[in-house]
Amino acid sequence: MSATLRISLIVAALAVAENNAAYANKSQPAQPIESKRADHESGKVAVRYDTPSSFPVPRFVSLKSNEVNCRIGPSLQHPTRFVFKHAGAPLLVIAESVDNWRRVRDIDGDTCWLFGKTVRAQTHLISLEAADIYAKPSSDSEVRAHIQPRALVRLVRITDGWALVEADGVRGWGPAQRFWGFDAVAAAGAALD
Repeated sequence: MSATLRISLIVAALAVAENNAAYANKSQPAQPIESKRADHESGKVAVRYDTPSSFPVPRFVSLKSNEVNCRIGPSLQHPTRFVFKHAGAPLLVIAESVDNWRRVRDIDGDTCWLFGKTVRAQTHLISLEAADIYAKPSSDSEVRAHIQPRALVRLVRITDGWALVEADGVRGWGPAQRFWGFDAVAAAGAALD
């Protein structure tokens, strides 16, 4: 066998081995980056910043559209577990995969996976209970509206424990702890109990 033929066969063998290794790596399921309980005794949740998206986990996000499939695993091959039907609804991201999937938890504590492009930065909150909405961030100010439990309200900002929200053309302040979507670390810790 000539030296040129031997070198060509070695190069071809190396190329095949390299392609097989690349294919094998792509076919393996992505390992999710999850927020874990940091201290089992205190129940505190560790916030992860070394995530594929570089955003912290856990964190709240909002749905981009009125119909989003949420799956039992991080790929299109996994069956749909839920179909979320409300654009803006907040979800808690509790894990990420390197291929842009987010494991989320809804207000009821149910979890599933959705593709990262189906969510955006948080835009809304959900009221945990019936609550008054005030003209100023104080319970001594004028009541502008009364919201029902599970009302979806647009989040304007959170300041000093008060959420400025908007719903049905009314804008006002409510105690932030009365809304799901306010504190990601507390929400993640409560779900771990």
